[in-house]
Amino acid sequence: MRRTSILVALLSGLAGLALAGAAPARWEMTPVHGLMLGLALYAAALRGHIERAFSGAGPAGARSAWTGLAIRTAVFLALWWTQAVLCFDVIPGADVRRGFITLSAWVVAQALLGGGASQRQEIPRVRAG
Repeated sequence: MRRTSILVALLSGLAGLALAGAAPARWEMTPVHGLMLGLALYAAALRGHIERAFSGAGPAGARSAWTGLAIRTAVFLALWWTQAVLCFDVIPGADVRRGFITLSAWVVAQALLGGGASQRQEIPRVRAG
């Protein structure tokens, strides 16, 4: 794991802790939940994109790479916050375990086994004529 990856993983953990602390008390978020959120952020949204974003990047490229990672982080956290509001405030009595199990297995499998944009292959194009 390179220094940039370690830095981003640590920042992800700190972001998760901060969000758990900022969440409404009725959600009963603990630091453990915050660390889980930070690890999910790193594994699902950032891990596969860090090295590629910074490979051969000069000062302008590094700035662009950080911007790209910040956008991925914002999208992930917006999705998380929306789901949290729905689960804790809009439908607090709903049993969402089945969906949680399926989606968490999906995210963990992608993080551990690969997949997504980094695994896509270009399909060769055949020229007509």
